[in-house]
Amino acid sequence: MLRHALRGVPAAVALPVAAIALAAVAAAPATPQDVAEFGLGPQLAAVRKATARYQDVRVAIAYGYVSEQHCIAMPGTGAMGVHFVHPERMGLVMKDGRIDGTDTEIDPTQPELLIYEPQKDGGLTLVAVEYYTSQEAWGPAPPPTFYGVPFNDMKDDPSTPDVDEGHGFTPHYDLHVWLYRENPRGMFAQWNPAVSCPVTPEGHATH
Repeated sequence: MLRHALRGVPAAVALPVAAIALAAVAAAPATPQDVAEFGLGPQLAAVRKATARYQDVRVAIAYGYVSEQHCIAMPGTGAMGVHFVHPERMGLVMKDGRIDGTDTEIDPTQPELLIYEPQKDGGLTLVAVEYYTSQEAWGPAPPPTFYGVPFNDMKDDPSTPDVDEGHGFTPHYDLHVWLYRENPRGMFAQWNPAVSCPVTPEGHATH
């Protein structure tokens, strides 16, 4: 997700987007949690209030978010959209050819990533926020949670060389929260069938 955000970081690498999409499918929870299960109405309302300003993507950019530019989708599964990352909040560095983060603060009102859906008129509509921390930086403590909702445990599996389950990152924890677009798969699922990416003249979703 971070090719463009890491242009100023030494030894930056380009992420294989197709592999990222396949890995996310493999890592997605079998039964996505939904907001009713966790009773998080008030907490989500607070996050929405804090992030509503980013519905104007110009405000997000002014606050330090950087566009990855590519819209990530998986036909038959849904899409994520275009990720905007906040390098400072993530403490982005490169380690052994992979993207790593040094920051461990998880503040629900200050997400490390924002996700937008491209519109036909060229605009961008905010659909979700995302939280991230590196597993090494987080340390041996139990994995982080979003008010009790566990983050996804993301790491590459060496036994599947054709798929990068770590998405080009070192082992990390992340969580999507679909605050601005209802998700049939659940508030905290990785993919959203209600989000789409533009289709190229060849008929394929852009990546």
